[in-house]
Amino acid sequence: MLQMCIHSGQNAAFFACVFRAAGDDNHWQASLDLLDLTQILGLEQNVVSYNATISACDRTKRWHWAGSLLKVMQQADLVPTDITFNTLISACRHCEQWHQALALLEAMPMRAATLVPDIITYNSSISACAKSKQWQRALGLLAAVQKVDLVPHVITYNASISACAKNERD
Repeated sequence: MLQMCIHSGQNAAFFACVFRAAGDDNHWQASLDLLDLTQILGLEQNVVSYNATISACDRTKRWHWAGSLLKVMQQADLVPTDITFNTLISACRHCEQWHQALALLEAMPMRAATLVPDIITYNSSISACAKSKQWQRALGLLAAVQKVDLVPHVITYNASISACAKNERD
């Protein structure tokens, strides 16, 4: 099937589907191997394939691998999207890497002029702080949401409340 796909010119569509399937099934290693394979075969790699692999790393709590993929993406001259950053921040949240999550939030606009943190970015960042018992930072992000004219919603408030509640319990 792989040979047929390569010769038919359907490379990008085929691999996008395979990356998504591997990511959905939490086969993070298979996604990484597939990225390597596409490079070895000289096939075009794209942001979708990297995002799917980063997502697989996120769901299996491999934030370090996810972060490494951002560097590889940029070396391949691929521009990360808001989905890339939101997924990376989510991976940091799952592994209690709040400082990395905040560094990614801050780095977004510097990586590409079109990257602007959205409410999902802030929600994930607030959740990362909450999970790591960084309630003051979480509340600072809640204030930042309002300063940048985003509309907080129930997830934003729940994450902020969770941060304060975790602090209260300790």
